[in-house]
Amino acid sequence: MNKLKLLGKYSAAITFLAFEFFALIAFNYSGSFVLFGSLSLALCLLLVLFNIAEIKTKGLSSVALFFIPLFLFVLLTAVGNYNTVHTKVFGHFSWAETVFIPLGLLAMAFNGYLLSIDKNFKLKTFITVIFSALAVYVLINFIYNLISFGAFYPIVYKGYYLYYSGIKSELPVNEFAYVLEGFKFVEVKMAHYVLFPLLLLSSSVMLLFTSPKKEKGYFITYSVFTLLALFALAFIPSLLSLGGIIATALLVLVIYLGKTYVKTRKVFKIILFILLGLALLGYLFYVIAVATGMSNSFTGILDRIFNSNRYARRVNPILINLFSSSKFLGFYGNQVAPSVIDEVSLSGFFIFDSFMTSGVIGAFAIFTFIFLGFKSFKKYFYSHKDEFRLQATMLLFLIVFVGYSAFFNEGEYTLYYNVYKPLYLTSPFILMIFMLSYVICKSRVEIETPKEEIVNE
Repeated sequence: MNKLKLLGKYSAAITFLAFEFFALIAFNYSGSFVLFGSLSLALCLLLVLFNIAEIKTKGLSSVALFFIPLFLFVLLTAVGNYNTVHTKVFGHFSWAETVFIPLGLLAMAFNGYLLSIDKNFKLKTFITVIFSALAVYVLINFIYNLISFGAFYPIVYKGYYLYYSGIKSELPVNEFAYVLEGFKFVEVKMAHYVLFPLLLLSSSVMLLFTSPKKEKGYFITYSVFTLLALFALAFIPSLLSLGGIIATALLVLVIYLGKTYVKTRKVFKIILFILLGLALLGYLFYVIAVATGMSNSFTGILDRIFNSNRYARRVNPILINLFSSSKFLGFYGNQVAPSVIDEVSLSGFFIFDSFMTSGVIGAFAIFTFIFLGFKSFKKYFYSHKDEFRLQATMLLFLIVFVGYSAFFNEGEYTLYYNVYKPLYLTSPFILMIFMLSYVICKSRVEIETPKEEIVNE
């Protein structure tokens, strides 16, 4: 142990290596969850070895409780019926992916703790690295789409279809785009393309708290990120991209007003609690009503809301009999014969698909972890250890990702290829796990630090 403590003087090199790992993940390099999970686990082992002294000093008792929901989620997802059927019967997932669901995601969460106590880790560098890698990814996709179809092609070619070997494309040209998947470009649903420019657009909040005179290079960098995101969304227009731009702009405005005008914080807090309360009650009522069969007796407007609209027809097959033994631990479909499975597809709503992929307990476990992460931002903001603009940028990134994925997560997003990627197998989800873990641990560690130690520092 004493020899391991001596490795602490080399921890700066491992921290630098961590930034390289995060760049590969943010760039979605190779699109392989096995690679991302391997990098997460390797980084975790290196950080433990080179930060053993810090770990012994800070301890794990103050944050261990917060990892229990994530542990339940990854365990129930890995052994759940959905993942098992996809792996054993259909071969959509590999056994390696199954192994790295718990190993990779738990390791990334532990990386959040390790880097929160690592004095060499700079949040400013981390934020710049992931947005730089994301910008390169967005730029490549944007240029390829312009070369393939030209600017504004969703409007110019609305209603047009592609034909490969005489086979008509599943969607018209205006509803899909090209994205780099692995080492080739594939046709994906527009919702999947829009996600990455929107995540990049969340970096725009940095501009409001960065002086163009004092930090000219930094201001120019984030201006380029913002413009690139806007170009990628505006030149390949859709209702999703327009709504995403408006929603992100409103969030940026709220953060700016809340920081600049103290009196507005109480108003925003009240509005937030009311909206979240109503949304939670509506969500729980919808799940219970459909799962228990109550919605079958609804008529009129309630029937339109719960049964008849196109979104309900995608979601309800997942929720029907949700609390039965055949669905409680996750499911792929209904066994209608010894060798025949009636397929139930992912709905595209993460808040409902989680019941299918992780079961009822697993779904509420990941929702709990996400809630604890966002709740920790209050204490994290008061810690004053990181700059507000960096905290705000990370918060906006998480809000955009979680909010967008809740309703527009296309787990089966390709047109001509069999790509099955529920949210937990994607690179942005891995980054989300790290960020939430970092915030939870940072806020707890700051609170547990004795006042005498703060004075001495």
